[in-house]
Amino acid sequence: MRVSAMPRNRGVMIGRMAKSKAVRMLAVAGVMACLWPNRLARADGGGAATAPESPRGMVSSSPALSLNGLWLARLDPRGEGAAKKWFAAVLPVAPLGLLPSFACATSVTLARAWAPVEVPGVVNAGLGDLGDYRGKAWFRRQFRLRDAVASQPVMAAGAPQGRVILRFVGASMRSRVWLNERMVGEHRFAYAPFEFDVTSIVDRDGTNTLAVEVDNAPVARGIPDEKWQGWRGYLGISRDVRLEFRPAAAVTNLWMDSWKSQLGWGFETVAIVANHGDNGHVRLAAQLRYGDSGPVVWRAEQPLSAPPGETEARLRGALRDAQPWWPTSPTLYRLTATVEAAGAQPSSHTLSIRTAFRQIQTSGSLLLLNKEPLLIRGIARHEEALEHGSAVPLKRTRRDLLDIRELGANFLRTAHYTQHPDLYDLCDEMGLLVWTEIPAWKTLEQTLADPTVWDQWARPQIEEMIREYRRHPSVIVWSIGNEFRSDTAAGADYARRACDLVRRLDPSRLVTYASDRHRPRKSQDLGFEHPDFISINEYYGWYTGTLNDIGPLLDVIHERYPDKPLFVSEFGADGPPDRPSGGEDALEGKHYSLAYQNKFLRAHLEQIYAPARRAYVAGGSIWLYNDFIDPHRVGEGHPPPWNYVNLKGLVTLDRQRKPAFDVVQSAYDSLNPPMR
Repeated sequence: MRVSAMPRNRGVMIGRMAKSKAVRMLAVAGVMACLWPNRLARADGGGAATAPESPRGMVSSSPALSLNGLWLARLDPRGEGAAKKWFAAVLPVAPLGLLPSFACATSVTLARAWAPVEVPGVVNAGLGDLGDYRGKAWFRRQFRLRDAVASQPVMAAGAPQGRVILRFVGASMRSRVWLNERMVGEHRFAYAPFEFDVTSIVDRDGTNTLAVEVDNAPVARGIPDEKWQGWRGYLGISRDVRLEFRPAAAVTNLWMDSWKSQLGWGFETVAIVANHGDNGHVRLAAQLRYGDSGPVVWRAEQPLSAPPGETEARLRGALRDAQPWWPTSPTLYRLTATVEAAGAQPSSHTLSIRTAFRQIQTSGSLLLLNKEPLLIRGIARHEEALEHGSAVPLKRTRRDLLDIRELGANFLRTAHYTQHPDLYDLCDEMGLLVWTEIPAWKTLEQTLADPTVWDQWARPQIEEMIREYRRHPSVIVWSIGNEFRSDTAAGADYARRACDLVRRLDPSRLVTYASDRHRPRKSQDLGFEHPDFISINEYYGWYTGTLNDIGPLLDVIHERYPDKPLFVSEFGADGPPDRPSGGEDALEGKHYSLAYQNKFLRAHLEQIYAPARRAYVAGGSIWLYNDFIDPHRVGEGHPPPWNYVNLKGLVTLDRQRKPAFDVVQSAYDSLNPPMR
């Protein structure tokens, strides 16, 4: 977006990071765009909708119209936009009118004017004063369907049962959506796709006005709750938006579960068929192909009774010579499902995904991948780029993952939330195992004990996470949260309910949570009996304790839970890129320096991957790949020039490698057995 002036005490806020070439270029680009914008906003962000992006893992026969591109945005600090009908077809008047470019926007001007913004995009990216904004903002645009879809049968006058679906891949944090001055729905969760049926609202011939109110203000009782401040709450339409045009009967979701047997591999395909037509009987056909264009290795079909609504259809098969998916040889297959409806208005719809033969399970204190012991070499990544916020472009995501593979990692933790579906497609391709999570970050025990929170926040987010991401073979772990109060009865009961729910929804994967309820040589967690394996976040020698405390703690937990694998889900230390060594002590023996970050990581890696612990410690996941903006990273010894930036990354905000990258790369490359 842009960089604007900010208080001197905002650390990286220009301070040290102004020395970065990337940040200097970003600041100059912002000023130039404000003074000499190369394109002014059209009236209300209108104009033709952009072409759909190239499909990746999931491909649908439904025609789609991308609504990415130029929108208008405005802050709503008083929460008055809905009452003043900022969703109206005619652009609502603003005191300062229309800014020529988003580079001209500040927290003051954007509260009094509309500004053009690219979607996917957020209004509080970068280092400017908008980063501190908490509250509502509005995005709006106009579009026409007539020229784009006139030839599509689903939109023809003679096909009234076809559906028009408005799909958001992500908008944060909470969203309410209006189309043509009618509210079509709301969504509480920032990190998963959602959609609305707008068949009866969309104007097929005229101009449509789409408006979205987003809100990133903390919620007292929700997930995340008022305790949450571990990363910036980005505000905007952070991922793609599109209209999909589906026939009356359509395959809306598809996945495959597989298991290894003495005779090869068994598998079950599951297709979700949505039927809005008059004919309750359809035919479902499925086929499995080696790669995207290789030979068909299996096919099946069956008649299906599909009453109005959604129907789940399961087909089973077996292959003797299936090629399994491994981190070093991530063999992918393409599964295609087609539903055909006969009658006066026959229709056909196809959905295909990339899938794989991959089984994850536990056996005593071991994690097994395809029935072989798995040693995880992991790292976490926040979905954030300095100039884009959480609306990270696909090219940046791909470069990050290639860097992570070069590190020697075979495992990615998606921080504390689900990320863009493209990331999971890339992990499928690259052989990166994935842990993905709902944002129950340090959630308070009274929040976890609230039945309304379970019904409206916890359970729906778990269901969305599994529904949207279970098709990806790279995903092996569902996490129900991070550092919540699992040392209380309420926290342990949440762990029980959430783990049970995950197993009911998807018994083919593992479930866990990241716990910090421990101190040296003693676990205080009351919920460890519920997950499939025990995961601990630990920073001994950083926030508390000494560098040598983690090994004995792992031994103590193993003695108490001898039949559960152990995993270190977080460990790391801050490394300011301008401090090779030295720095004031925050705790005895702890320094904010690159040298101490190296020392910390070496000590922890040696203990976690000690050969004597290989039988019960499945590995670890370093916190983390990239430095990121962190609202509570200030005080308690944190270097003032770097306030509000978490410096535990192996690379900086602008992706420059620190020496710790080489330390971890060397450690991961030296591990035995070699990575499969």
